[in-house]
Amino acid sequence: SIQQPSRRTRFIRFFCDEIETKHADLQLLLLGFGTGVADVVSYKDFSVFSSNQTGNTVVFAVRASGASTTASYSLICASLFGFLGSGFVCGQLSHLIGDHRRWWLILNMFLQTILIFIVVGLLSKQVFVPKGDHGYILMLLLAISYGCQMAMARHLPYPEVPTAVLTSTLIDFLTDPKLFKRHNVSRNRRMVYLLLFITGVVVGSISY
Repeated sequence: SIQQPSRRTRFIRFFCDEIETKHADLQLLLLGFGTGVADVVSYKDFSVFSSNQTGNTVVFAVRASGASTTASYSLICASLFGFLGSGFVCGQLSHLIGDHRRWWLILNMFLQTILIFIVVGLLSKQVFVPKGDHGYILMLLLAISYGCQMAMARHLPYPEVPTAVLTSTLIDFLTDPKLFKRHNVSRNRRMVYLLLFITGVVVGSISY
C-alpha cells in the first residue's frame, strides 16, 4: 500500500504551494478601498500621502526647489523612500520565492497589517504625533506597508487593480477599446476599483 504523507508534510506542502488566484481580485479591491481611507487620513495628519507617491514626488520636487510646502522634508522623504525601498525589497523577494507562493503572500499581508496596527497603537498612545519631531517614524511604517502591498498586487494577475494609484487605472479605463462592450471583465474590475478607492477617500474624509 502507498504510504500517505504525514500531517506535517501536508501542512508544509500546503503553505509551499502556489495559491489559486481566481478570486484574488476581490481582496485587491478591498485593499483599494482601505488605501483610499488611509491616504486621506495620512494627508490630513501628515500633509503627505502614505501610498500616492505621484503626489509625494511632486511635493518632494517643490520642496527641493526651495519653495515652501505644508509637509516637512522628513515626512516627504519617509513616505517616498520608505515606499520605494519596501517595494523594491518585496518585489525582488517575490521573484526569488515565487509571486504566488502561499506562505510568502500570507507573510507579506501579515507584515502590512502589523505595521498599520503599530502606527495606530503609537498614535492612540500619543507616543509620536504626526507633525512632531519623530512623526516621520509613523509615516515610514505606513509607507513600508503600502510599498509591500503594491509590490504584491503587481505580481498578481490583475493589473486593473494596483491598490494604490488611480491615474493609470483611469486612463486604462477611458482608453479601453472594449469600453462599451457588454461583457468586459477588465473594464468592470477597473470601474469597481475606482469606485471603491474614491468611496474610501470619502469615508476617510467624513469619519476622521
